[in-house]
Amino acid sequence: MVDWPSGLHETWRNVAANAHLTLVEGSTLTGAPAVGALRESLRVEPNPSRDSVTIRWAAAGGGGATYRILDPRGRAVRTVSAPSPASGWAWDGRDDAGRPVAAGTYFVVARRGTATQVGRITRIR
Repeated sequence: MVDWPSGLHETWRNVAANAHLTLVEGSTLTGAPAVGALRESLRVEPNPSRDSVTIRWAAAGGGGATYRILDPRGRAVRTVSAPSPASGWAWDGRDDAGRPVAAGTYFVVARRGTATQVGRITRIR
């Protein structure tokens, strides 16, 4: 059970003991083996990067997607809707207010309908 700082309460059941897990607020639970599989369908290039990165999600079906960039504490720093997930979205390393974010690890949560994918972004200076 996780109580996120945003107030969201989430519970995961039947989680294996001694497993390496990645929890992202409002998303699904992914274990260490699944992270590699996610990279195949949600691509961040180039990664790591000093400049902008292009995020592509080869999700099945049509329609747009919503991308949320989260800092390591799970706080949303940028949210954008893209009309075509496969065509990608270029994140310039700025937050919703237009300020550059610090170097470090960020997470991208891509959503379309009930489908969610999670990827990692490394910003370097």
